[in-house]
Amino acid sequence: SKKKNAIMILSAHSCLGKGCAVENRRATLKTDFAKQDVNIVGNTWTTRWLLGVLPKGYYDAKKGDTDAYDRMTEALVDDMNEILANGCMSATGEKFWLAVISVIGDWPFHQKTFHLTRTFGSVAKRPSSQTASKGICMHCLADQSGYPWEDFESANPNWRSTVGVSPPFGRDPIFLQLPHDPEMPTSIMGMDLFHGFHLGAGKV
Repeated sequence: SKKKNAIMILSAHSCLGKGCAVENRRATLKTDFAKQDVNIVGNTWTTRWLLGVLPKGYYDAKKGDTDAYDRMTEALVDDMNEILANGCMSATGEKFWLAVISVIGDWPFHQKTFHLTRTFGSVAKRPSSQTASKGICMHCLADQSGYPWEDFESANPNWRSTVGVSPPFGRDPIFLQLPHDPEMPTSIMGMDLFHGFHLGAGKV
């Protein structure tokens, strides 16, 4: 925003596109049309679809309407389910269907969107902390008693056996109204690789 305040932007994009800046030198004209490239190259006006925008004053629990964001995402989920079931007609008369395979965002986004009770903000700040940890991972019980999250050396760390055992949701997330794996509902959340690996495990 003009005042450099936080703003929530929701967008969608195809998982397939025109590739990335690193070209495949082995590609030929015969195989070019059949490639399934990632969606990185190209102007964002043509590769990303803007779905909604909310200034922080509208979605911040301390400043605005605590339900405004949920109402917006509920409307988006209704539209997504509609286009999955019935498709959308293009200007040329072709019909297209859209299926959401992952909801991607950074950790604060996932925390707010999926009403997570286990997040990165719950990590113990010091080894001597007396407060029982709530856990830091949406998929497992890492950082709870007996499940140290910083175990990167064991072939089978303790937290691995808890993946998918306990749901992390404080209440039912609206995005779980989309088709998803009922045995592992958190799998619909795309991992935040930049913060989780580049600024996290990757620095170990």
